[in-house]
Amino acid sequence: MRTVAAVGLATIVAVTTGSPVAASDSRTIQADTKENLLRQAERYLSDRAERVTEKYHTVQNGSRINLTSVSATDAFSARLVQESSELDARRERLRGYGGGFSSADVRLDVQSIEIASDTAHLRTIEHAKLFYSKVSPGAPTHSSYSLQHNLTFVFNPQTGWLLSGDQTNVPASAIGPFTHVTEGQRTPASSPGVTPTLPGDAAVMSIKPAEVRSSAPEKNTVDGPPYDYAKMAEYARRWAKLRNPAFPQFGNDCMNFVSQSLLIGEWDQVRGDPNNASSWYVNSTSDYSRTWSISHEWYFFARVHSQRTTPLTYFEDLRIADVVQVDWDNANGTPTPDGHLDHTMIVTQFIRPALDGIYLSYHTNDTLDRRLDDLLAQVPADPGRANYYGHRT
Repeated sequence: MRTVAAVGLATIVAVTTGSPVAASDSRTIQADTKENLLRQAERYLSDRAERVTEKYHTVQNGSRINLTSVSATDAFSARLVQESSELDARRERLRGYGGGFSSADVRLDVQSIEIASDTAHLRTIEHAKLFYSKVSPGAPTHSSYSLQHNLTFVFNPQTGWLLSGDQTNVPASAIGPFTHVTEGQRTPASSPGVTPTLPGDAAVMSIKPAEVRSSAPEKNTVDGPPYDYAKMAEYARRWAKLRNPAFPQFGNDCMNFVSQSLLIGEWDQVRGDPNNASSWYVNSTSDYSRTWSISHEWYFFARVHSQRTTPLTYFEDLRIADVVQVDWDNANGTPTPDGHLDHTMIVTQFIRPALDGIYLSYHTNDTLDRRLDDLLAQVPADPGRANYYGHRT
């Protein structure tokens, strides 16, 4: 899918010949240049997506060093070589869980192209689907995401247009899609909230050992009591890739999104000092508690003050409308846990008690029904990389 916005393109001359170009020829060159850049953008993003699939593994047998067949500058190529290693590792970790992606489908929604002399900027939204190799009956067949890209190309008279940059809109402390590497490139996180770091004995989730058969108590039925879990999941699935204008909006929107889902599922609001972790409420798009919109603050309301949630030890114990929080970012910008929670997700589909049978939805980046195993393959549950915390709601 392509939709190209009207842009003012500078006149391009035939740099290889040095001769001036007539106006009609210039328009032809502009059109050809745009089409060429679009093809390169599509191929680059498709190559990235295919890299994490079994299709790449089977055809290439892991032998291609370059992440893409699109020509790139030396500096950008060096970055892509590093990213190739990480994407290969993610693919293999996912295969190790017994799953994996069979193939990918990428479509671009082009917003603008600006060409001036020897530089071009292409703004586009990538809409991608990653199809699971193994799908349980009734389960989603794929994971999907949408991601804004600002691609930069530079013109070389000998080689033509070269890809020189790819800037995405992944905020600090958020996780990008499976096909994009943001770890180690984060900006410093915002200053900690009014609540302390997580206690040292907070229950960190892990993958259930084979010998462990019992789990945390099952939830109440999907329709409650005391809460309506079906409504929570239904709301989350409806708004996972959208924003409800009735509520506040944030660049890092994950906790706000989950709070909305809990409210719809009949969590009672607790009004009070908006800076106190004992309150949890929203009055309007400009009046809400810190616990409503900040992951770390919500933990202390849910687990400590209201005791509405109980900890889960194993990922396989998650059920519909349970909440998962992650500490995967240090305040100095490095991808290591620091005791402050960075991200919150909600279980929106449960097929079976296994890593490939539990699906999460979240905002920032807005994602619907992402399978737990592919999330863990991207950000492993490792004390040096990420600590996951599960809430039985």
